[in-house]
Amino acid sequence: MRMVLIEATNTRPIEKEVSAYDEDATLSIDLLTSLNNCNGRIAATGMCLGGHLAFRAAFDPRVLASVCFFATDIHSASLGKGKNDDTLIRVRKGELLGKGELVMIFGKQDTHVPRAGRDLIRSVLEDANVPVSFLEVQAQHAFIRDEHSKGRWDAALTRSLFSFMLEVFERTVARDLGPRVSFDEQVEHVNLSAYFDA
Repeated sequence: MRMVLIEATNTRPIEKEVSAYDEDATLSIDLLTSLNNCNGRIAATGMCLGGHLAFRAAFDPRVLASVCFFATDIHSASLGKGKNDDTLIRVRKGELLGKGELVMIFGKQDTHVPRAGRDLIRSVLEDANVPVSFLEVQAQHAFIRDEHSKGRWDAALTRSLFSFMLEVFERTVARDLGPRVSFDEQVEHVNLSAYFDA
């Protein structure tokens, strides 16, 4: 499995056009898929602003999984120049349906993405029938960063959630497990009591 991290600088996130962020992701994916040693299976991850960008990368059908750590500005639609992005609007329009797996990870004490913001993101994803794993852990914003984190770093959570991310990437990108099961179909209910009553 080959991983390329695209790190977004946090120095001027509101001066860059949202379309420029999206173009960066598209060009990075184009570059990766052009390499002889790339099998075309792409995943994205990011933290903070990068978490939002990994979320937006999920709109590209070539991205098979996106793991987003404490993604900022999704709930407030304030990414980029003018602080007026369309991330949740695109989700509501169904632009994530049939795309890759999405994982959202937040700290419950995150002041950048408060409970109401996390609830909004979760409800929009669920209402749009997006296959998402939504994790909330006992931590603050930026709990994965050990440098300049103002005492928020949690080594145990970092190790655990990185392992979770690697499992998602191993399952979706590193291995070809055949065609993806459609999330649009009704799941059959299996009555377990029939097995125990016999």
